Amino acid sequence: MMLGMGAPKMSEKTLEKLVPPLELCKKIPEGEFEDSALVWVGDQFYENKSVVDRGYQGIQRDGDIAPAPTAQEILEALPSRLNTPDGDFFLVLLDARSINGNWQIGYARKLMHNGVLEDLIIIKGADQAEIALRLWLELKRQGEENEHQN
Repeated sequence: MMLGMGAPKMSEKTLEKLVPPLELCKKIPEGEFEDSALVWVGDQFYENKSVVDRGYQGIQRDGDIAPAPTAQEILEALPSRLNTPDGDFFLVLLDARSINGNWQIGYARKLMHNGVLEDLIIIKGADQAEIALRLWLELKRQGEENEHQN
């Protein structure tokens, strides 16, 4: 189906469900996720905040507050493997919603038969984009700490 005049638009509330919460997105360092398709915007004094397509000009907006990356964009930005002194760990994203209502994302060495991960970092939560960004921010923080130690 071609999108054009008269095509249904996604509401701003629908777009907000595709991205991490604003307060978490504000923690993204400047210059990161600049190519994200979506962005958090605000009107004067940022009283009304919403997620819109980065190029959308259909509303009065006084400024972009933060990038609003989707889960897919964040997952693409995460390394698929971490090399550590303890060995290689691989990125895993598990849908455990039927078991405990949560997604699980992190780096694991192997998945055991009982579903338990031998893990390095695991983050759990109900929202896939949110936990992916939490993991991305944690790796960024650890990378900065390592740079300062060297």
